[in-house]
Amino acid sequence: MIGGGIVHKITKLLMSGNEIKLADIKDDVKWFYKQAGKKQPNKITIMDNKDKMKKYINEKCASDYRPRWCQHWEYKNLKYGLRYEYKLCAWYMEQKTLNKSQTRYKDFLLKGIYHFIPFDDEAILLGCPKMLLDDQNNYHSLTKPAVAWHDGKGLYYIHGRRFAKALWYKVCNRKLPPKEILKLTNIEQRYIAIQLYDVEELIKALKSKVLDTSKRGNQLIEIDLENTRTVWRDSKNVEEKVIAKAIKYTCPSTGRIYMSYVPPEHTNADKAMAWKFSMKPEDYSKLKIEA
Repeated sequence: MIGGGIVHKITKLLMSGNEIKLADIKDDVKWFYKQAGKKQPNKITIMDNKDKMKKYINEKCASDYRPRWCQHWEYKNLKYGLRYEYKLCAWYMEQKTLNKSQTRYKDFLLKGIYHFIPFDDEAILLGCPKMLLDDQNNYHSLTKPAVAWHDGKGLYYIHGRRFAKALWYKVCNRKLPPKEILKLTNIEQRYIAIQLYDVEELIKALKSKVLDTSKRGNQLIEIDLENTRTVWRDSKNVEEKVIAKAIKYTCPSTGRIYMSYVPPEHTNADKAMAWKFSMKPEDYSKLKIEA
Protein backbone atom coordinates (compact mmCIF):
# COMPACT_ATOMS: atom_id res chain seq x y z
CA MET A 1 0.00 0.00 0.00
CA ILE A 2 1.24 3.48 -0.81
CA GLY A 3 1.67 5.60 2.28
CA GLY A 4 0.20 9.07 2.48
CA GLY A 5 3.35 11.04 3.29
CA ILE A 6 5.31 10.88 0.03
CA VAL A 7 2.14 10.85 -2.11
CA HIS A 8 0.96 14.02 -0.39
CA LYS A 9 4.37 15.60 -0.90
CA ILE A 10 4.43 14.74 -4.62
CA THR A 11 0.83 15.93 -5.08
CA LYS A 12 1.68 19.26 -3.47
CA LEU A 13 4.71 19.59 -5.73
CA LEU A 14 2.66 18.81 -8.84
CA MET A 15 0.30 21.67 -7.90
CA SER A 16 2.92 24.04 -6.57
CA GLY A 17 3.89 26.09 -9.59
CA ASN A 18 7.50 25.28 -8.74
CA GLU A 19 9.87 27.01 -11.14
CA ILE A 20 13.10 25.19 -11.87
CA LYS A 21 16.28 27.21 -11.55
CA LEU A 22 19.37 26.08 -13.45
CA ALA A 23 21.63 26.60 -10.45
CA ASP A 24 19.52 24.18 -8.39
CA ILE A 25 19.53 21.27 -10.82
CA LYS A 26 22.69 21.65 -12.89
CA ASP A 27 24.77 19.31 -10.72
CA ASP A 28 21.95 16.75 -10.59
CA VAL A 29 21.71 16.61 -14.37
CA LYS A 30 25.47 16.19 -14.70
CA TRP A 31 25.34 13.41 -12.10
CA PHE A 32 22.46 11.72 -13.98
CA TYR A 33 24.44 11.52 -17.22
CA LYS A 34 27.55 10.32 -15.43
CA GLN A 35 25.60 7.54 -13.72
CA ALA A 36 24.17 6.49 -17.08
CA GLY A 37 27.67 6.26 -18.56
CA LYS A 38 26.96 9.03 -21.06
CA LYS A 39 28.95 12.10 -21.93
CA GLN A 40 27.67 15.37 -20.55
CA PRO A 41 24.95 17.11 -22.58
CA ASN A 42 25.90 20.19 -24.56
CA LYS A 43 23.17 22.18 -22.85
CA ILE A 44 20.39 22.07 -20.27
CA THR A 45 17.10 23.57 -21.44
CA ILE A 46 14.40 24.56 -18.97
CA MET A 47 10.98 25.01 -20.58
CA ASP A 48 8.17 27.16 -19.16
CA ASN A 49 5.17 25.54 -20.84
CA LYS A 50 4.24 21.93 -21.64
CA ASP A 51 2.96 22.72 -25.15
CA LYS A 52 6.19 24.56 -25.95
CA MET A 53 8.15 21.57 -24.68
CA LYS A 54 6.18 19.18 -26.91
CA LYS A 55 6.72 21.38 -29.96
CA TYR A 56 10.41 21.77 -29.16
CA ILE A 57 10.87 18.01 -28.81
CA ASN A 58 8.88 17.21 -31.94
CA GLU A 59 11.09 19.55 -33.93
CA LYS A 60 14.18 18.04 -32.37
CA CYS A 61 13.24 14.45 -32.98
CA ALA A 62 10.39 13.24 -35.19
CA SER A 63 10.51 9.72 -33.77
CA ASP A 64 10.24 8.54 -30.14
CA TYR A 65 11.77 11.34 -28.13
CA ARG A 66 12.95 9.09 -25.30
CA PRO A 67 16.48 7.89 -26.14
CA ARG A 68 17.03 4.15 -26.24
CA TRP A 69 19.67 4.20 -23.53
CA CYS A 70 17.13 5.61 -21.06
CA GLN A 71 14.84 2.65 -21.57
CA HIS A 72 17.28 0.24 -19.96
CA TRP A 73 18.73 2.45 -17.28
CA GLU A 74 18.50 1.83 -13.54
CA TYR A 75 15.94 4.59 -12.92
CA LYS A 76 13.53 3.90 -15.77
CA ASN A 77 10.73 3.05 -13.30
CA LEU A 78 10.59 6.69 -12.26
CA LYS A 79 9.43 7.58 -15.77
CA TYR A 80 11.56 10.75 -15.96
CA GLY A 81 9.53 13.20 -13.96
CA LEU A 82 6.91 13.40 -11.26
CA ARG A 83 4.10 13.80 -13.81
CA TYR A 84 4.43 10.21 -15.00
CA GLU A 85 2.55 7.75 -12.79
CA TYR A 86 3.25 9.72 -9.63
CA LYS A 87 1.81 7.02 -7.34
CA LEU A 88 4.27 4.54 -8.84
CA CYS A 89 6.99 7.12 -8.22
CA ALA A 90 5.78 7.41 -4.63
CA TRP A 91 5.87 3.66 -4.10
CA TYR A 92 9.38 3.49 -5.55
CA MET A 93 10.55 6.43 -3.46
CA GLU A 94 9.18 4.96 -0.24
CA GLN A 95 11.21 1.78 -0.48
CA LYS A 96 13.73 1.51 2.32
CA THR A 97 16.10 -0.41 0.04
CA LEU A 98 17.00 2.56 -2.18
CA ASN A 99 20.73 2.78 -2.64
CA LYS A 100 22.67 6.03 -2.50
CA SER A 101 22.32 6.88 -6.17
CA GLN A 102 18.60 6.08 -6.25
CA THR A 103 18.09 8.30 -3.22
CA ARG A 104 19.85 11.15 -4.98
CA TYR A 105 17.65 10.74 -8.04
CA LYS A 106 14.58 10.78 -5.82
CA ASP A 107 15.76 14.03 -4.21
CA PHE A 108 16.38 15.47 -7.67
CA LEU A 109 12.80 14.79 -8.76
CA LEU A 110 11.43 16.18 -5.51
CA LYS A 111 12.86 19.55 -6.44
CA GLY A 112 9.72 19.77 -8.57
CA ILE A 113 10.72 18.16 -11.86
CA TYR A 114 7.44 17.83 -13.74
CA HIS A 115 9.09 16.44 -16.88
CA PHE A 116 12.69 15.39 -17.52
CA ILE A 117 13.64 14.35 -21.06
CA PRO A 118 17.33 13.38 -21.40
CA PHE A 119 18.70 13.44 -24.95
CA ASP A 120 22.29 12.51 -25.71
CA ASP A 121 23.15 16.13 -26.48
CA GLU A 122 20.60 18.01 -24.40
CA ALA A 123 18.67 17.68 -21.14
CA ILE A 124 15.15 19.17 -21.25
CA LEU A 125 13.26 19.92 -18.05
CA LEU A 126 9.89 21.37 -17.14
CA GLY A 127 8.83 22.66 -13.74
CA CYS A 128 5.45 22.04 -12.15
CA PRO A 129 2.52 24.27 -13.13
CA LYS A 130 0.27 25.93 -10.58
CA MET A 131 -2.85 23.79 -10.30
CA LEU A 132 -6.20 24.49 -8.67
CA LEU A 133 -8.62 21.68 -7.77
CA ASP A 134 -12.19 21.29 -6.56
CA ASP A 135 -13.29 19.07 -3.65
CA GLN A 136 -13.23 16.03 -5.96
CA ASN A 137 -9.63 16.72 -7.03
CA ASN A 138 -10.67 17.83 -10.52
CA TYR A 139 -8.97 20.78 -12.21
CA HIS A 140 -11.23 23.71 -11.37
CA SER A 141 -11.34 27.49 -11.10
CA LEU A 142 -14.02 30.07 -11.86
CA THR A 143 -11.63 33.01 -11.58
CA LYS A 144 -8.29 32.02 -13.16
CA PRO A 145 -6.60 29.22 -15.12
CA ALA A 146 -6.83 25.92 -13.26
CA VAL A 147 -3.43 24.97 -14.73
CA ALA A 148 -1.02 27.90 -15.03
CA TRP A 149 2.42 27.61 -16.65
CA HIS A 150 5.41 29.85 -16.00
CA ASP A 151 5.06 31.76 -19.27
CA GLY A 152 1.71 33.14 -18.10
CA LYS A 153 -0.40 30.82 -20.24
CA GLY A 154 -2.84 28.36 -18.77
CA LEU A 155 -5.65 25.87 -19.21
CA TYR A 156 -9.21 26.58 -18.14
CA TYR A 157 -11.33 23.97 -16.37
CA ILE A 158 -14.62 23.85 -14.51
CA HIS A 159 -15.00 20.76 -12.32
CA GLY A 160 -12.61 18.78 -14.49
CA ARG A 161 -14.07 19.83 -17.85
CA ARG A 162 -11.78 21.83 -20.10
CA PHE A 163 -13.06 25.00 -21.80
CA ALA A 164 -11.54 27.39 -24.30
CA LYS A 165 -10.72 30.63 -22.48
CA ALA A 166 -13.43 32.71 -24.19
CA LEU A 167 -16.15 30.14 -23.48
CA TRP A 168 -14.91 29.61 -19.91
CA TYR A 169 -15.15 33.36 -19.25
CA LYS A 170 -18.70 33.57 -20.61
CA VAL A 171 -19.89 30.56 -18.63
CA CYS A 172 -18.26 31.62 -15.35
CA ASN A 173 -19.69 35.14 -15.63
CA ARG A 174 -23.10 33.99 -16.93
CA LYS A 175 -22.67 35.94 -20.14
CA LEU A 176 -23.57 33.05 -22.40
CA PRO A 177 -27.25 33.27 -23.46
CA PRO A 178 -29.35 30.28 -22.30
CA LYS A 179 -30.06 29.27 -25.91
CA GLU A 180 -26.32 29.14 -26.61
CA ILE A 181 -25.75 26.94 -23.57
CA LEU A 182 -28.18 24.34 -24.90
CA LYS A 183 -26.48 24.46 -28.29
CA LEU A 184 -23.07 23.48 -26.88
CA THR A 185 -22.06 20.32 -28.73
CA ASN A 186 -19.85 19.06 -25.90
CA ILE A 187 -22.28 17.31 -23.55
CA GLU A 188 -20.04 17.66 -20.47
CA GLN A 189 -19.49 21.37 -21.06
CA ARG A 190 -23.22 21.85 -21.54
CA TYR A 191 -23.98 20.02 -18.28
CA ILE A 192 -21.47 22.11 -16.33
CA ALA A 193 -22.80 25.37 -17.80
CA ILE A 194 -26.39 24.46 -16.91
CA GLN A 195 -25.42 23.77 -13.30
CA LEU A 196 -23.66 27.14 -12.95
CA TYR A 197 -26.78 29.00 -14.03
CA ASP A 198 -29.93 29.17 -11.94
CA VAL A 199 -32.09 26.43 -13.47
CA GLU A 200 -35.39 28.23 -12.88
CA GLU A 201 -34.10 31.41 -14.52
CA LEU A 202 -32.65 29.36 -17.35
CA ILE A 203 -35.99 27.72 -18.07
CA LYS A 204 -37.84 31.05 -17.92
CA ALA A 205 -35.42 32.55 -20.43
CA LEU A 206 -36.03 29.73 -22.88
CA LYS A 207 -39.03 29.00 -25.05
CA SER A 208 -40.20 25.97 -23.09
CA LYS A 209 -43.23 24.19 -21.69
CA VAL A 210 -43.85 21.53 -19.06
CA LEU A 211 -45.02 18.27 -20.62
CA ASP A 212 -45.42 16.20 -17.47
CA THR A 213 -45.07 16.60 -13.70
CA SER A 214 -44.83 13.49 -11.50
CA LYS A 215 -45.84 12.99 -7.85
CA ARG A 216 -42.14 12.96 -7.06
CA GLY A 217 -41.84 16.51 -8.36
CA ASN A 218 -39.93 15.59 -11.51
CA GLN A 219 -40.82 17.72 -14.51
CA LEU A 220 -40.36 16.79 -18.15
CA ILE A 221 -39.76 19.96 -20.13
CA GLU A 222 -39.81 20.60 -23.87
CA ILE A 223 -37.44 23.32 -25.08
CA ASP A 224 -37.61 25.03 -28.45
CA LEU A 225 -34.01 25.79 -29.37
CA GLU A 226 -35.27 28.25 -31.98
CA ASN A 227 -33.18 26.61 -34.61
CA THR A 228 -33.80 24.32 -37.56
CA ARG A 229 -32.06 21.33 -39.03
CA THR A 230 -32.27 19.54 -42.34
CA VAL A 231 -33.50 15.96 -42.27
CA TRP A 232 -34.14 13.46 -45.06
CA ARG A 233 -37.78 12.49 -45.07
CA ASP A 234 -40.10 11.15 -47.79
CA SER A 235 -37.25 11.14 -50.32
CA LYS A 236 -36.47 14.84 -49.84
CA ASN A 237 -34.73 17.26 -47.51
CA VAL A 238 -37.05 18.84 -44.97
CA GLU A 239 -36.38 21.67 -42.54
CA GLU A 240 -37.65 20.97 -39.04
CA LYS A 241 -37.46 22.72 -35.67
CA VAL A 242 -34.84 21.54 -33.20
CA ILE A 243 -36.70 20.53 -30.04
CA ALA A 244 -34.95 19.29 -26.90
CA LYS A 245 -36.35 17.58 -23.83
CA ALA A 246 -34.99 17.86 -20.32
CA ILE A 247 -35.85 16.56 -16.90
CA LYS A 248 -35.94 19.06 -14.02
CA TYR A 249 -35.58 17.54 -10.58
CA THR A 250 -34.59 18.40 -7.01
CA CYS A 251 -31.77 16.71 -5.14
CA PRO A 252 -33.37 15.33 -1.93
CA SER A 253 -30.22 15.77 0.14
CA THR A 254 -29.32 19.35 -0.84
CA GLY A 255 -32.60 20.74 -2.15
CA ARG A 256 -30.76 22.02 -5.21
CA ILE A 257 -32.59 22.02 -8.55
CA TYR A 258 -30.96 20.35 -11.55
CA MET A 259 -31.77 19.89 -15.22
CA SER A 260 -30.51 17.17 -17.55
CA TYR A 261 -31.19 16.35 -21.18
CA VAL A 262 -33.18 13.21 -21.98
CA PRO A 263 -33.98 11.56 -25.34
CA PRO A 264 -36.86 13.24 -27.24
CA GLU A 265 -39.05 10.13 -27.22
CA HIS A 266 -39.80 10.50 -23.50
CA THR A 267 -43.30 11.65 -22.53
CA ASN A 268 -43.32 10.68 -18.84
CA ALA A 269 -41.24 12.53 -16.22
CA ASP A 270 -40.52 9.56 -13.94
CA LYS A 271 -39.66 7.29 -16.87
CA ALA A 272 -37.27 9.96 -18.11
CA MET A 273 -35.73 10.09 -14.64
CA ALA A 274 -35.38 6.31 -14.61
CA TRP A 275 -33.57 6.56 -17.95
CA LYS A 276 -31.20 9.14 -16.46
CA PHE A 277 -30.28 6.71 -13.66
CA SER A 278 -30.02 3.77 -16.11
CA MET A 279 -32.87 2.03 -14.29
CA LYS A 280 -36.02 0.26 -15.33
CA PRO A 281 -39.11 2.40 -14.66
CA GLU A 282 -40.54 -0.22 -12.28
CA ASP A 283 -37.30 -0.23 -10.25
CA TYR A 284 -37.19 3.55 -10.14
CA SER A 285 -40.78 3.69 -8.89
CA LYS A 286 -39.76 1.60 -5.85
CA LEU A 287 -37.11 4.09 -4.75
CA LYS A 288 -37.93 5.93 -1.56
CA ILE A 289 -34.98 8.33 -1.68
CA GLU A 290 -33.29 9.27 -4.94
CA ALA A 291 -29.55 9.86 -4.87
